[in-house]
Amino acid sequence: MMNNIVLVQAPLKREHVLFILIGVLIAINVVTFIYYWNQVNVLTLERDALKQQVDDLSSLVNTLQSQVSSLSSERDALMQENEDLNTQITMLQNQIENLQTQVAFLQDQISILAGERDSLMRQVNKLQNQVDYLQGLADNLWGQINYLQGQLDYYESIVNLELSRVLADNEAIAIPGNSYHILSYTTEYAGYLIIEFTATNGISIHVGSNFTGEYYYTYPNNGTTTNGTFYVPVFPGTTYIFLDNRGPFRPGVTVTIIITYVY
Repeated sequence: MMNNIVLVQAPLKREHVLFILIGVLIAINVVTFIYYWNQVNVLTLERDALKQQVDDLSSLVNTLQSQVSSLSSERDALMQENEDLNTQITMLQNQIENLQTQVAFLQDQISILAGERDSLMRQVNKLQNQVDYLQGLADNLWGQINYLQGQLDYYESIVNLELSRVLADNEAIAIPGNSYHILSYTTEYAGYLIIEFTATNGISIHVGSNFTGEYYYTYPNNGTTTNGTFYVPVFPGTTYIFLDNRGPFRPGVTVTIIITYVY
């Protein structure tokens, strides 16, 4: 009886174990499925993220390629501009060398011209000194000419008797009776005198000169007079005017006289 029981229970245990094994396998499969499902989801997310990164990188690559293309164009343009600038620099260097040659030539010309200028300046200074000297001589000669012209005009006036000088201007002279009075004047040049006089009593006037050594003119010709105007020539030297009131019983007289010297 006991053996039967054991036999009955043994199959039950195997089935139980099998069920347990199946359950375990199912659980393992579920866990594995869940694990791999989660891994798939994670990998899917990572794939999507990587695809997005790939898309972003592709876009960035396109952008960078566009920038590289643009920069390549700019580089080519800059390289061409650099070549153009190098060409211009070469041309400018050639021009500079040409200008330096011209400058050196002009400097030589300047040196030559400066030497010629200095030589000419010395000649100019020498000539200017001569001009100044000659101008001084000319001014001196012009001064002499002007002086001589003045002298000539003066002497021509004298020759033409165009000058005059008053020797006595209404000069009143008192002469005692039976006496005389002599007036003397320097007459530098030959000419004549204009004598005007009035007297309170009759007198005569004699004119003489140291040039002739005598009295050579008498007014009036005969006798005496109380007034008159007469012209008498004079000579260079000292001229004497003799107012004559001499004679017995002649009273004193006052003579008022004007004498003009024309020469």
